[in-house]
Amino acid sequence: MAPRRYAAYDQRILARLTVIVPAFLPLLTSLHELTIDASTFVFIILN
Repeated sequence: MAPRRYAAYDQRILARLTVIVPAFLPLLTSLHELTIDASTFVFIILN
């Protein structure tokens, strides 16, 4: 009984992750681009 309940719980978590991760991917890529822009900006200033 217990393992079946845990399996359902894992499936629920996986379903959440498959929804959350694609939603966060654009945010992560935009943050990555922002850090690249900031580093190039600092590089230009230092030169």
